[in-house]
Amino acid sequence: MGQQQVTQITCDRCKRVEHRSLSELRAAPKAGDKSHYVFMGTYKGDYAEFEDLCTGCLSIFDNHWREMTKVLQKSSPIRRKK
Repeated sequence: MGQQQVTQITCDRCKRVEHRSLSELRAAPKAGDKSHYVFMGTYKGDYAEFEDLCTGCLSIFDNHWREMTKVLQKSSPIRRKK
């Protein structure tokens, strides 16, 4: 039977506990390292930072981020009349 090292994370958003293999983590945490945030941002004075997100919350965040940036990357919404 094979063995695999896993890391336990607690979601910063919903407090769900998950176990992930080291290969699933974006960067393996090392002792003494600074925190690596999945997301950190400020908008109109509201600040949010997430160090660990569970699979469900990460999926929700991915969908919202994709929709927000898709609109922002299009051309200007101001249309000139001829």
